[in-house]
Amino acid sequence: MKMPKYAEFPSDEYKKRCENAQFLMKERNIDALFLSSKENVFYFTGYRKTQIGKSRGRYLILPNVGSPTLIIPQTESSKAEETSWLYPNGVTTCDSKNVNKCVVEIIKKHRAQEKSVGIEWNGLWAPMRTEMSISDYEEIKNKLPKAKLVDVGELLWKMRMIKSTREIEYLKKACQITFESLKVALESIHEGVTEQQLLKIFCLEMIKRGGFDDPLNAFCHIKSGLERSRIYDPRPMDKKVQRGDIVQFDCGAIIKGYFADMIRQCCVRPSKKQQEMFNVINKAFEKAYEMLEPGTQIKEMVSTTVNVIKKAGYEPRLGIGHGIGLDIHEPPIFRLTNESFIQEGMVIAIEPAFYTNEGGFTQEDNILITKKGPLNLTPIEKKLQW
Repeated sequence: MKMPKYAEFPSDEYKKRCENAQFLMKERNIDALFLSSKENVFYFTGYRKTQIGKSRGRYLILPNVGSPTLIIPQTESSKAEETSWLYPNGVTTCDSKNVNKCVVEIIKKHRAQEKSVGIEWNGLWAPMRTEMSISDYEEIKNKLPKAKLVDVGELLWKMRMIKSTREIEYLKKACQITFESLKVALESIHEGVTEQQLLKIFCLEMIKRGGFDDPLNAFCHIKSGLERSRIYDPRPMDKKVQRGDIVQFDCGAIIKGYFADMIRQCCVRPSKKQQEMFNVINKAFEKAYEMLEPGTQIKEMVSTTVNVIKKAGYEPRLGIGHGIGLDIHEPPIFRLTNESFIQEGMVIAIEPAFYTNEGGFTQEDNILITKKGPLNLTPIEKKLQW
């Protein structure tokens, strides 16, 4: 099997992913997958769009028996030739006006027009959304009136949350670039520096180390001071850091589409109370880390971790982590309601947290689950004052 010149993974790996999906489809009596999210299309085909924003006509049809078909715009045939293992026989090009007609024809070709067709609809553990307009969905649905459209979020997450050797390599590199760049930014904090200046330092260090993609999807949320402490995913502002401010970085580089996601906090001359609360969150993180082994039930780990915070007299956030990969937030989701178990090959972000009138406290590291236990991929020191 010929490997495309610029493929991110060997062709055999993409083929194996499709075969694994077909096995799961047969278990669930699903006759075909109709996928549209850029992450899932890339995961199975190697083709990844680079345009910013929404666009039509990049789909994958995967029958439970036989070969998949990648549907792309006519103008992007050369990109598929460079990157997708399906080129040329498994690639169909069409103009945007006829893309829905093309989808219907291929589903009929696989005799699934009166059977069960899976789409990304929701997902039990984490959001997974289709990337097509309501009008396109309705048109395709109307042209396949006897097809049963079903959600396959759970099936897709079941595959994607266990990482391959090559996926782990990309995630390790993204994590390394993230913590190296973040260390430089943390060491640059002083009274009077602005959040935007810190953002520039982090991003330049990240790009210098190769932690970017096209489009540039890496991220760095920065907030400082009490009044901004409860803002979720804040945009860094032209705000100067003052003495006693908790400065928080929530950031991640991206390699080949795979995200890191880590948090560090620091303070310019912290108070004794701030240091005490910081120590509590570190103890909670350490307790969570101790339990990150294959076979640990997630809800048990979450309960043990949040109890560390409760015993210290604070009210914990009940979600303490998630998987990472092609999406920043993936399964498994670490909540008290999750009865599933930690598995070897997961790469997860653990982030216990609590909030008070004196600010919020959290730490986040990215961790690979191995046979022998956890391996921290973002091993930067946790200290409040740098």
